Amino acid sequence: DGDLVGFLSRSEHVLHTQLSDDVPLARRQVESIIDGLRSLLHPLRRKVIHLETIDGAPAAQWAHVPLCRELGVHVAPGGLTLRLDPPSGMRNARR
Repeated sequence: DGDLVGFLSRSEHVLHTQLSDDVPLARRQVESIIDGLRSLLHPLRRKVIHLETIDGAPAAQWAHVPLCRELGVHVAPGGLTLRLDPPSGMRNARR
């Protein structure tokens, strides 16, 4: 809706958010943030985004981690990881 709800640092490891206190709206905002991060992924530039810190705390402790997992974000050592999905039909192909 045009509101700034998240800012990714230049290092791409730190995310700052400004989410609503309204739970359904905050859910939509988190979905929007994940969609925005996913839009940064591209096979020729960036295949992974790894968040170490969200709002000044370890990313894996963020209150919205369960929703992030539903949206395809993985909990990894040291934070949260979003990976570029393999092309359709290539999910089990060797690389």
